[in-house]
Amino acid sequence: MVAVVAGDGLAAIFRDFGVAAVVSGGQTSNPSTGELLAAINAVEAQQIIVLPNNPNVILAARQCVTMTDRPVVIVPTRNAAEGFAALLALDPNLDATANAAPMTEAARSIQSLVVTEAVRDATIGGRKVKRGGTIVLDPDDGLVASGSDRDAAILAGVAAMTPGYELLTLFYGDGADLAEAESMARRIGGATPGIEVEVRHGGQPYYRYLIAAE
Repeated sequence: MVAVVAGDGLAAIFRDFGVAAVVSGGQTSNPSTGELLAAINAVEAQQIIVLPNNPNVILAARQCVTMTDRPVVIVPTRNAAEGFAALLALDPNLDATANAAPMTEAARSIQSLVVTEAVRDATIGGRKVKRGGTIVLDPDDGLVASGSDRDAAILAGVAAMTPGYELLTLFYGDGADLAEAESMARRIGGATPGIEVEVRHGGQPYYRYLIAAE
């Protein structure tokens, strides 16, 4: 397993899952095909599964498939939360190709959001956002919620999720700390009775929070 991830906390979780190589890369610092290929070639395994964990990395990852003498399978995860879900679906008794479909299905079965700040006035999905305002995006970069009140925007984003999930994990990163994340988790828990809310350190740049619901 090779995973592309930004954030020391997220990287540590992938390593705890047994991922053989973690390649540093994020929203604005995507690894090159050469960096990915070097990581793949350094892994001592007969087959490799790559988790890009970002739409911008998927193309570079797919280019590696034809550049190595071992089978390389890409599971097109769009963020780290989808990557974790894919890993939980891994069946070590199956080969890489047979694992691809169920891992991709598991990745898409969760709901996830990223929380960041607008760096300039803009229009996203037909909605105007102001510089410095909080924006909440789904994995397809669709604007789910926004506003000058960060907590209210996050709560609106969570409220827009499809009901039926049992666990919501708040990975805190750039600009947030444990105390803030725990406070946010309590507010989310109060607004979503019956849902377990967990806080984990992600350390991801650019995104204050990565939110996963499963």
